[in-house]
Amino acid sequence: MTETKTLTPKDLAEKLSTDSKTVRRFLRKAHGDDAPGQGGRWSIPAADVAKLRKEFETWQKAEEERRAKAAKELADARAKTAEVIDAQTKPADEPKPEEPRTQDAVDAAQAKGSLPKSEVTKAAQAKARKAARAAAQPKPETA
Repeated sequence: MTETKTLTPKDLAEKLSTDSKTVRRFLRKAHGDDAPGQGGRWSIPAADVAKLRKEFETWQKAEEERRAKAAKELADARAKTAEVIDAQTKPADEPKPEEPRTQDAVDAAQAKGSLPKSEVTKAAQAKARKAARAAAQPKPETA
């Protein structure tokens, strides 16, 4: 009875010039159907080393491309997030146009004294709010 020589992932890693963790990851991806299962041990026939070397090189190139693509997508997402944050935190360059004043009619009626007392109070409160808003807005610097 002839016993075929088998390799462990560590032995295969030495032949492929890499580490055993990378070899196990490759074996799970490329030969997942043949996986030994949780707690099991990989038993790799020595005759398959040449075939596995080619598969490993192909897998390694694909893995590098996948990582590069993921890194690019991450960088793009970070740049987009930074743009959104900048747009939300940047003060507006142009001041907002003033709303048309609807207070004129109230001011005219108040000056005549023809508004009821509650309307006079409301008008005064509205005028105070508008003045507070105007004071809170930054004034453009003139050179």
